[in-house]
Amino acid sequence: MTLMDALDTGGGNVIMLRRKVIAALLNVKTGAAPDFLTEAEIKAMWNAASMGQPYVNSTRGINWPAAQVIAYFDSLFA
Repeated sequence: MTLMDALDTGGGNVIMLRRKVIAALLNVKTGAAPDFLTEAEIKAMWNAASMGQPYVNSTRGINWPAAQVIAYFDSLFA
């Protein structure tokens, strides 16, 4: 699946999260989100949340359950 395919898919839950993660990655790549999470952090958040696992980033002091990761991405694009 290409990024464009993923952005064009409908649906919610993990599919909606996937679209928001792609948007966040594109924002990082283009510099549209200064002082934002790194690409590696966004990918790690996706990997954890899409598997229903918590996202832990000890450097930033983050230990979020999957639902909180989803809420975080929701807040970025509300």
